[in-house]
Amino acid sequence: MICASDPDLEFGLHIYESNLESGMLAGPSALVYGYGIYLMGGGTPEGFEDLTETDVQILISTYNGIHMRDTDRLLKGIYTMFGGKDE
Repeated sequence: MICASDPDLEFGLHIYESNLESGMLAGPSALVYGYGIYLMGGGTPEGFEDLTETDVQILISTYNGIHMRDTDRLLKGIYTMFGGKDE
């Protein structure tokens, strides 16, 4: 499993949470982020081990892109609701 190599898992998770909140994901934190996304989508720990680094980068980019698109749509809807002109 991805987290099994960290001898101090609780400390590692605090670092990951801090990195996730700040948006500064790189190296192991980015890998754990991708792992979480993979599991949320129904993946298994064993299946994640078969992914390449490129696969994980695509997974993260797609996930983030979907959320950016949804946020953009929400903000445009709120803007329109308050009288803004939709372009």
